[in-house]
Amino acid sequence: MRTVRKKTSRSRIKRQANSPEPVTTEDYSTVLDLWVKYPPIGTFPLEGLKKLPALYTTEMDTEIPVESRLLLIMRRSQFEKSKNPVFAIEAFLVAREAKLFPPLWVLDWLGESFKKFHAAQGKQSLEKIMGLVPGRGQTPLFKALFDEERDEMLALDVFRLTTLFKISIEDAASMAARRLEALPNWNKTAYRLNSISEETVRDRYKRKWKKVFDTPEGRQRLLRIWTKKQADEYLKMFPRDSYESLNLCSSFTR
Repeated sequence: MRTVRKKTSRSRIKRQANSPEPVTTEDYSTVLDLWVKYPPIGTFPLEGLKKLPALYTTEMDTEIPVESRLLLIMRRSQFEKSKNPVFAIEAFLVAREAKLFPPLWVLDWLGESFKKFHAAQGKQSLEKIMGLVPGRGQTPLFKALFDEERDEMLALDVFRLTTLFKISIEDAASMAARRLEALPNWNKTAYRLNSISEETVRDRYKRKWKKVFDTPEGRQRLLRIWTKKQADEYLKMFPRDSYESLNLCSSFTR
């Protein structure tokens, strides 16, 4: 479930967990994904039901790994744009690993697929209904996805670096390309994927990915979810000589 963007005041901050209203503070509004946690393991006596913890949560829940939160947000957006079923499958797997129930949009996709399969009385394969079988001459689903994910991973690095450390797109693209080159066996897929140059990273970011990531909402979301400590740890993932000559300025004041 995703809340609706709407400008509100402090008097409207408190809402029920399943409300369609946004989570807000005074003079500030944002859009948050709403998720449901797994219930506690074990059995509970009837009198203990009222003491069960609230299971609703959002992307601001720091108990959920930051990468899981970001992946769930991104996979939803990617699925809405491309309808590639692999994004829905990955969101299901990420949620399960994070001990969250599958997001409602994933369940809706599964439900619609099962409904069509049932209506066809087995005369159409479930794989075809779910879009898991590419047409003749089309790039295999996962190969197309992996090419896109490699570019997206590099673009996300560029966005994070420019936002968190206030450096140029050119410098961030260089750092992102160097990081990929330095990763041994980064391609763990069954397909041949090539690393790409910093110039290609820069050009693809400016042409395609900047308008995807670098929005007011995207910057607010990144700075809200991450902490300075996490940003510092993230920087350590890049070769030191790719940034030691740069003038890095933290975006965090806390």
